[in-house]
Amino acid sequence: MYDGTGVTGNTVANQVFVIPNTVGSYLVDHPCVNGVVVVPGTGQTVAVTYD
Repeated sequence: MYDGTGVTGNTVANQVFVIPNTVGSYLVDHPCVNGVVVVPGTGQTVAVTYD
């Protein structure tokens, strides 16, 4: 998960969270400055909510 402005060009510098390959719910309590960009890993299916 990145705090980025677009779906491309995201780097480790703006990475907020790495989605693990373990089934479960993960709360990421981090302020967002630009936008939330979620990039699932290979074979992953994710559902994201933002509050």
